[in-house]
Amino acid sequence: EAIKDCEHCLKINPFFVKAITRKAHCHFYLKEFHKALEWYEKGMKIEENNAELEDGLRRTLMAISSTGEEPDQERLQRAMADPEIQAILQDPVIQQVLKDLKENPREAQVALQNPGVQSKLSKLMAAGIIRTK
Repeated sequence: EAIKDCEHCLKINPFFVKAITRKAHCHFYLKEFHKALEWYEKGMKIEENNAELEDGLRRTLMAISSTGEEPDQERLQRAMADPEIQAILQDPVIQQVLKDLKENPREAQVALQNPGVQSKLSKLMAAGIIRTK
């Protein structure tokens, strides 16, 4: 409901930083870190010195990087239900890159130079789908 309220505000004024910040916070507390990251970054483009956005971005990056031994099942379930994450996982290029990361890292390095591939892999990491050791 809170996200819908923010979306309504953003339809009226797409540069309303308070609505952007609240939407990012909602995604953060829902453990949808890939979406929170996106909205904090959007807000920072409008108000680059906003302390609340900076703090939210910092907390989100910490949450993404502080994965424990076991994956967070709630976070994974939310990510797998997200149409954007599903589309990324079904992308043949991404499937090949993920396969190459396991089997042929040198080949994967070439694909990782592509900004589109980097962006999609970053979203998968932020969503908790890909974990680094």
